[in-house]
Amino acid sequence: MYYFLKKFLYRFQYGKYIQQLPFYMVREFTVKANYAPDEANYAIETHGFNKRFSPIAYAMFCTAEQYEKASVDFLPCPSYAQIRTKIATLYFNNNATFGLYQLMQNSTFKTIWGSNRSSSSRDAVQEYWRYMAELKKIEETEEREGDTL
Repeated sequence: MYYFLKKFLYRFQYGKYIQQLPFYMVREFTVKANYAPDEANYAIETHGFNKRFSPIAYAMFCTAEQYEKASVDFLPCPSYAQIRTKIATLYFNNNATFGLYQLMQNSTFKTIWGSNRSSSSRDAVQEYWRYMAELKKIEETEEREGDTL
């Protein structure tokens, strides 16, 4: 019963983690191919995410090996592959090879929501687009380098 309930609750956490955490990870730790579990934990705690669902962040930002070590405290929880497959199904047309650039594209920070157009909201939007430009340059460079190999 507990496992079923936890699985059900995971479903509701995916959206928040996918739509907000990538922005905070880049803001806190700059653009990286992978982040350490400690970095994910810091962002989770600092920005008010539910720590019980940290394995979602580990699967999004860490390697499979890092995930296995970091998620031990959260067992039973979905595996690295199960979480990435679920995220891929919900957000990336079943492409489980998504990276930081694709995660950032799903961010809620790319537009100013509602009528609250405070300067801090505008700053977050500008910051988001600055990070996206940086990520796009990195992705294009990696594609060019891949073509020359």
